[in-house]
Amino acid sequence: MSRLPLAVIPVLGGRFFTQLAFGPIFTLVIVRLTDLGFDARVAALVQTSSMTGLIIGSFFAYRLINRLRHVRAYGLFAGAVGGCAILYSALPPPVPWFAIAFVMGASSFGITVVVESWLQHLAGNERRGQIMSFYMIIGQAAGAIGLLVVDWFDALTAAPFLFFAGLMIISPLPMLAARHHMPSVRRPRRLSLAALYRVSPLGIVATFVSGIVMGSQFGLSAVFALSRGDGFFGPGTYMAAVLVGGMVTMYPVGWLSDRIDRRRVMLGVFVALAVAAVGLTLAADQRWWLLVMAAVVGGLAAATYPLATSYVNDFLSDDQRVSANSGLMLAFSIGLLAGPLPAAQVMDMAGPTGLYHYISVISVLAALYTLWRMTRRPAPPRHEAEFMPAVVTPQARPSTYGLPDRPPAVATADEKPFVSEADKR
Repeated sequence: MSRLPLAVIPVLGGRFFTQLAFGPIFTLVIVRLTDLGFDARVAALVQTSSMTGLIIGSFFAYRLINRLRHVRAYGLFAGAVGGCAILYSALPPPVPWFAIAFVMGASSFGITVVVESWLQHLAGNERRGQIMSFYMIIGQAAGAIGLLVVDWFDALTAAPFLFFAGLMIISPLPMLAARHHMPSVRRPRRLSLAALYRVSPLGIVATFVSGIVMGSQFGLSAVFALSRGDGFFGPGTYMAAVLVGGMVTMYPVGWLSDRIDRRRVMLGVFVALAVAAVGLTLAADQRWWLLVMAAVVGGLAAATYPLATSYVNDFLSDDQRVSANSGLMLAFSIGLLAGPLPAAQVMDMAGPTGLYHYISVISVLAALYTLWRMTRRPAPPRHEAEFMPAVVTPQARPSTYGLPDRPPAVATADEKPFVSEADKR
């Protein structure tokens, strides 16, 4: 961390408290529904409502962030999630819980966009992979710790919901220390998903593929683990191996991507993921080796998201970053929704190992697309620059690859703001 901006530490601290609370809250919801006798369909509907809120949040979260700025927007979203946790403890399931889950999903989308756009602003092209890797590692570690704490509480009482609501509500406090390093853009620019695809086709496709792979893995890996049926380890141990693999793998991959063309690293990760997924199916009856391979697959899959989003942000200026990260989260969320159903159908036809054959095929297709895109454009520039608050000028703004420019956010007396023909019209 010695070469990273000190301002990232409070932002990552806020991320830690958020993830420490968010995963356990949703787990408590599922546990309470089960303890009250509701079947799995109700839990699935609550989850679907949350994912729907996540996608709907993409249409308004960036506007709130641009209007309120990052700290106040983060406080609003974190307070909404904390309030939802309290409502879970106070209102009877299931009907009110659908609305609560929707609001919680939309608010969690806003939290993610705040943190990711802020970190991308602080990073710079030369260390973006490392910072985003720390971001993912801290999120996974906090989520794992929070899930261990869940076992200390009785889900039928209000205490666990109030405890995690409190953690969520205090999560903006660390970020106040970094408020002077927030992105400061006077004229934020809106990037639709189609415009973002024009900026970086590979980045959008890789983000979508990351959602497919991670949604399939975290949604169905427990089914694969249960199919082993020998009592040697359970789904919890298997998923713990997947999470540990992610925490071990992400920083080396991010470090490497800051030193060579990120697309080459992305290509290597997709190829390695395809090979490791096939290797896991071959090790399905070898117990400890199976856990090792699960960690390898989990680590490589987890590395795809920070790689893809870092690559897209290499092409962006600060006035585009909030909207762009909202679009990236939307692409990832669509992948999360789209991935598990085809994977489940493959598992029905080929057995439990079909999950990893499916992941292998998706990874091969992503690798081929990455290889093709590498022939279509040069890598974005890298430069080592001293960290400072962004000043967006026509001279300093990175290329947006065909998107119309706007007047600069800050102009000196000697500078004449550039106004495109589109703005004149």
